[in-house]
Amino acid sequence: MKLIGKFKVQNFSILSLSILATAITACKELPITPTEDSNELGTPICTDNCESSNSSNSSNQNSENNSSTDSQTGSSGSTTEPVQYSTYYVYTNKSKNLKVTEKLENQNVDLLFTIDNSGSMAEEQRYLSTAFPKLFDNIQDLNWQIAITTTDVSNSREGNQGSLKAFSSTTVDKLHILKSTSTLSKEQNEALFAANIKAGTSGSGSEQPIKAIFQSIDKSINNILKPNLEFFRAESSLQIIIITDEDESANTDSNNANVLISKIKSTFGENKKFNIHTIAILPNDAECLRTARGTYGNKVTALADLTKGTKSSICLTNWDSTLANIGKKIRDSVKSVDLDCEIADSNRDGLLDIEVIRSHDGVESEISFQYLKENKQIIFETDLDVGDYKVNYVCQERMRSDYIEDPLTN
Repeated sequence: MKLIGKFKVQNFSILSLSILATAITACKELPITPTEDSNELGTPICTDNCESSNSSNSSNQNSENNSSTDSQTGSSGSTTEPVQYSTYYVYTNKSKNLKVTEKLENQNVDLLFTIDNSGSMAEEQRYLSTAFPKLFDNIQDLNWQIAITTTDVSNSREGNQGSLKAFSSTTVDKLHILKSTSTLSKEQNEALFAANIKAGTSGSGSEQPIKAIFQSIDKSINNILKPNLEFFRAESSLQIIIITDEDESANTDSNNANVLISKIKSTFGENKKFNIHTIAILPNDAECLRTARGTYGNKVTALADLTKGTKSSICLTNWDSTLANIGKKIRDSVKSVDLDCEIADSNRDGLLDIEVIRSHDGVESEISFQYLKENKQIIFETDLDVGDYKVNYVCQERMRSDYIEDPLTN
């Protein structure tokens, strides 16, 4: 569903940062109509720092609809008179700024593949190497970097502990990062990736992809490891792809999805664009669990959900569509904006309260986009030209107000 905003939200305080969220709490009165879950009438009320408008309204009670009343129970266990309630909405005006200073070919994307190198992964590594061109085709006109680490965080010879694997080749000097700016051809890059994503099957059976990513970021700090420092660029979209037939096997802070997300934000800034994609045994896929003989990827798929990444089954025998979808998501990451909420339709006219305005050389124009409600995100329909982009939208929060006495009897 493609939705275009219908009005401009006024009185925003805009700062000249690359991406900045500002919020101004606002309250608007709704028509007094029944709510979705009861026969009670909605009551518009202002909260926070705005002026209150606590006009109470009610309708006839529906004795068969329990959602409109709650019973209060006294200390003796006896039930007192029902508590009536009304619902209302609080609206918040929001604005986000996006400054595009480079054309698409200069947009930075860093891709980190975190591959399971345990004994059961030879076939999956082969599927990935074969399908990689489907992803690669989607990012050719971006300023990309590609690196590989493994899920082995042990102290053994096979343990990478977040270090970037070297791309070994008989024709190319050893390097740790493939780059769009190198002199290698597309075919050479694809061949190097295909050979080296086959990371072997001698790694630890205690897979820890989340910790491996954590360690990889740690080694980029304070120049602990030069390839890692070079790989994680400040002004880039960070895209991480986890491929494993086992879930995260340990439970320390470094193995926690939320801690990793906080680590990325604290290291690279709150406005860092990043997604984590997972190819694993999807939760509740019993057939895949039986054939892959691994474990459900509960933690790693939760990480994909938390970062709005993609989730795919490791049990597929053809990964072309899986890698193509990840490639499209990566491309979309450089022309998307994450929102703080679902968009409101505050006056109930059937149009959502959102617009995107581009300003360049003194000229303003409205920009088309696709709104992804489930991701709380907009994706621009075309590649963005240089300019300043402002996204104005309205958030909606449903509230409930309890009262015991019928306001009409007061």
